[in-house]
Amino acid sequence: MKELNDQERKFAQEMVNGLSITEAARRAGYAESTALKQVSLWLLIGNARYKPKLVKYIEELRAKIEENKIAQLQELLEFYTNVLRTNVDDIIYPEKDFIDQSSIKKMGSKEKSVIKKIKETDQGLDIEVYSKIDAAKELMKHHGGYAPIRREISGKDGGAISIHDKSTDYSRLSMDELETLLNLERKANDEKRD
Repeated sequence: MKELNDQERKFAQEMVNGLSITEAARRAGYAESTALKQVSLWLLIGNARYKPKLVKYIEELRAKIEENKIAQLQELLEFYTNVLRTNVDDIIYPEKDFIDQSSIKKMGSKEKSVIKKIKETDQGLDIEVYSKIDAAKELMKHHGGYAPIRREISGKDGGAISIHDKSTDYSRLSMDELETLLNLERKANDEKRD
């Protein structure tokens, strides 16, 4: 099986960009008759003209686009770590007591990434940065810092824990016996109060 040519790669890229099969073929430079009759057959499994490498390439392009749409876990962890570690004093340059547009331009991307909001004032720029506490919480969640701690507890010499129920079973007493017991308990409680 031969590798994809430039025209096939262009067709795949146009397909991934959302064009119909026919329009993608036209933009890739295929003749009108090829675009209408043959190209759709390249994508049908089981067809004599099926091109598995082309289909695989289209799938790879689509996967790459989807992957780039979502922030990767590593990116999020780096962001929260940056917020946690960046000293706000590093954002304000020592030669100035306030921040202005030239200060923002001099900042590196790490310093800029911790800035949540910028508001222009008479004294310069008022800058709100992301919360270090929130960043620490997010990192703790990821690293299992809030997970419950599981402890294995055993009895004497590593044996089973035995529980002795010291309560009395009153289920076999008659109503008269229960009333007598209740009266005795009340009398004992009254004597304790005196």
